[in-house]
Amino acid sequence: MQKAPAQRKQVFQCSCCCQSSANQTAPRVVEDMEVEVVAAVQLDETDPEDDDIQSGNFPTPVTKSHSFQPSLLAVDPSLMRGISISETLQHGGRHWRSKKYRSSAWSSSRPAEHFDVFLSHAWETDWHWKYLSLSLQTGWKNALLAWLATAASTELLWCFDVLPTHGLYKVQHPDFVQDVPFGGWAMFLAVPMSILALVLAPHWPNFCQKPELCFLDVVSINQDDESLKQQGIYSLGGFLRASRELRILWSTPYLSRLWCIFEVAAFRTENPSGQITLAPLYVEVVVVVLWFGSWAAMISVRILQISPAGAGGFPVPFVLPALALPALLLYHAFRKSLAKKLQLLQGLESFDLAKTQCGREEDKEFIHGAILEWYDSLEAFTTYVRGPLREELLLDHSSNKLPLGYALVVVMPIGSFGLDGLVGLIKAQAPTNVVLSFLFAYALGTTFIGAMLCIQLLMVLGGACAREQTSIVCRVAQSVVVFLALGAGSVLAVRVGVMGYHGGVASSCVALGFMMTALWLIQAGHRQASQVHAIWKRWRQSAA
Repeated sequence: MQKAPAQRKQVFQCSCCCQSSANQTAPRVVEDMEVEVVAAVQLDETDPEDDDIQSGNFPTPVTKSHSFQPSLLAVDPSLMRGISISETLQHGGRHWRSKKYRSSAWSSSRPAEHFDVFLSHAWETDWHWKYLSLSLQTGWKNALLAWLATAASTELLWCFDVLPTHGLYKVQHPDFVQDVPFGGWAMFLAVPMSILALVLAPHWPNFCQKPELCFLDVVSINQDDESLKQQGIYSLGGFLRASRELRILWSTPYLSRLWCIFEVAAFRTENPSGQITLAPLYVEVVVVVLWFGSWAAMISVRILQISPAGAGGFPVPFVLPALALPALLLYHAFRKSLAKKLQLLQGLESFDLAKTQCGREEDKEFIHGAILEWYDSLEAFTTYVRGPLREELLLDHSSNKLPLGYALVVVMPIGSFGLDGLVGLIKAQAPTNVVLSFLFAYALGTTFIGAMLCIQLLMVLGGACAREQTSIVCRVAQSVVVFLALGAGSVLAVRVGVMGYHGGVASSCVALGFMMTALWLIQAGHRQASQVHAIWKRWRQSAA
């Protein structure tokens, strides 16, 4: 949310920039706890300043006291209103992006008894990062399904010559040496369809599961009725009590906003069994950079393969640097996104409540009063944020690995490369053993499992080098070194796949098993293996 100009009348500022919703219901919700709904404290209305409201600042309600009152955690049932997360993303996320829609956003909400998710965020952060983050969080499965359906249907149509062939490339296998047709439909059509599916996912009906009902300040608090708006703003604690999950859309300004801190403090105190999910916005930025980077790389390789360079007509050493330069630039952008994690860690470690910002002193007193009520002292709350809360928030972010779902999204273009090659062999009527060897060692092994290995390696190395260097030469050198390490890992994955492919079906299965084991160890298996080792060690000690 925007900071009020110094020369203007001081106004009320809410971190979540509540800008829309009036009638909402507030149950006391924590998993199986009974829902308790009581009348909220009525706040008198003041004359709003239009400019302040449009900028995300709100006039302070006239009350007898700005001190925190526990009764404010009880909410008038008519104030409880929510909206599904997918609905907030419809029409390009208009509730996030455009101020002209925020005044009427409350009409999009509906009465609720509780919220599945309370979206906590700082309005100072550009809307498109939040839109991107929530789109991937809720739509990555739709993207995968769209890719799979499009790839399967287009490859089948190409096999029956309904779709055209785009070129030929030579395959050299001990049992099969021949020019093989290249369709490229999985790469050129299925990947764009997955992107389209991600954009359209919020508009699709959800048949598999019930949509998550969320509290979004701009939608769930009425912006047109000043009295209802003030009641909603000062009832945030009650809304948090009625939420099963607090999802923090973390960005750099988040820990500097006092109302954001209030939301965290209120949720953990009044909803002790509720779930706090840290969702840093940089994660989805990393996914998109890797997604488009892998797609561009695979298109470049295929074009090179079916061009004269692939047949030896053009000097490949001059072509490869031209392909590597765009990939290096993409990786440099990727590493800068990973540096946001370092900012998150440093922000939690050095959190200081005294340095947080609030638009008005009375609101600051209100929030400090609440924190004193819950934590006995401001210093105790600061210690809590730096210690137990930090550990809880970073529990799922202790490593630099991508979540499995996001890793699958990133390797879609690389998997398309292998799928196009597999169908090309089938269309060229290659021997069965050649097709099976390619399937196990290359299509599944190298372009799927091996690609996921390389992606996780990139995440680990990029995270280790995320600390910004003072010299631009050092920053570029860091990116080059990690990029070269990634290249070496990619070459190794390709070589293992090719050796398995040329060695026959049994050899290809061994190569696939090797890469699956390596991925399991990197993804989660090392923890499980250490647990098994600890159990075995204790058993030996007890037996002795």
